[in-house]
Amino acid sequence: SALAADGAQLLDAAERARIDAARDLLVSAEQGEDADAIKAAIGQLEKTCDFYVERRMNAGIRQAMAGHKVDEFE
Repeated sequence: SALAADGAQLLDAAERARIDAARDLLVSAEQGEDADAIKAAIGQLEKTCDFYVERRMNAGIRQAMAGHKVDEFE
């Protein structure tokens, strides 16, 4: 749902492709019964998405702070 919400704004095509590939790997791993493979695919997807999660958080903070002074948040 995050990708649908702001993926186009926060990711270039290559970044989106890397995330999609990691997601596809997880979907494929879920079809099997190897718990270690599923855990590894989850870890890889999380690692692949780290920069995107950071961008989403920064965008949310910027939006929340827009029009306010820093000392208003103390």
